[in-house]
Amino acid sequence: MVELAEGDLRALQEFDAALSAIDHVRSLGPAALGFIGRLVPCDYATYNEIDVRRRRTVVAVEPFDGLDGTDHLAFQRYVGQHPVVAYSRRTGDGSTHTISDFLDRRSFHRTDLYANFFRDARAEHQAAITLAYTPSLVVGIALNRARGDFNSHDRLLLNLVRSHLVVAHRNLSRLLERDRFIAALESSLADQSRGVILTTPTGRVIEASEEARRLLASHRGVTLTPGSDLPARIAAIVSGAPSRAQPLVLEGQNGHICLRYLADSDEGHCIIAVDERTWNEPPPLAAANLTAREQGILAMLASSMDNRRIAAELGVSVRTVHKHLEHIYAKLDVGDRTSAAARWFSDQDRS
Repeated sequence: MVELAEGDLRALQEFDAALSAIDHVRSLGPAALGFIGRLVPCDYATYNEIDVRRRRTVVAVEPFDGLDGTDHLAFQRYVGQHPVVAYSRRTGDGSTHTISDFLDRRSFHRTDLYANFFRDARAEHQAAITLAYTPSLVVGIALNRARGDFNSHDRLLLNLVRSHLVVAHRNLSRLLERDRFIAALESSLADQSRGVILTTPTGRVIEASEEARRLLASHRGVTLTPGSDLPARIAAIVSGAPSRAQPLVLEGQNGHICLRYLADSDEGHCIIAVDERTWNEPPPLAAANLTAREQGILAMLASSMDNRRIAAELGVSVRTVHKHLEHIYAKLDVGDRTSAAARWFSDQDRS
């Protein structure tokens, strides 16, 4: 069983304290390289962001001249042959692995990746950890040696380091998302009468601008705080019902507010714009003289049921539902399902 020396534990504590001083995710990997290289001896260490689909890499090296004389484009061309990168993408396992876990030395030397990059990089042995990954992006740190493969003690130390780095990377990525939110607010919404809400794809609030908080509180009595859930009607904007292409107009205590889906962020979060506006209110549904059957179909449509499901609920054919919808659209003077659903929601706000 591998055991850590007292010096190893002290060094890990110092490393954890140093991580707390890093304030940007882009600084995390490069700042960690020097420490890792001292903890686990190697010729040089690299921090890598590998976009496999676009064949692009971002690399930091410690010491800075560790990759002098290498062809970075060759690494991008042949990164698909890297066994650790391929394994991490396939399994999501970011713990310490070495190239020798997958390829013996002769097989490694036969790869284009070795012939065009690793040979010039003077790296016969490599151990790597992954901090984050998506189907297209792998973020990790690699230690390289010309002689002597990495042993069990090295692996244990790297795995312990990784546990600290993964938490730091996740927290700093969240801070970066907040920065992007602020940038989106400043660039997209110069108009001070508008606000924005950043949410998860399920409608949980990550952050909201001061104006968005004011509008939702004054018009709808909704308090926006990080971690709270949006009301179902508003959350439907990010989940796709009603359509993201259509604004949601809500009647409030002091007029109307309009909420519109703007975009997804790089992290998969959603941005909703909120503004206050004068709205020509449509007449109530009662004025459309819908039959009881048509009112029922409109309610089911507004709950995101498709024609097939509505037909099954009513025990009629899909063609019959289609004919009913034609009549409903004509009576409401609308041209599609989304507009009809918006009329139904508007009428519910009156009640």
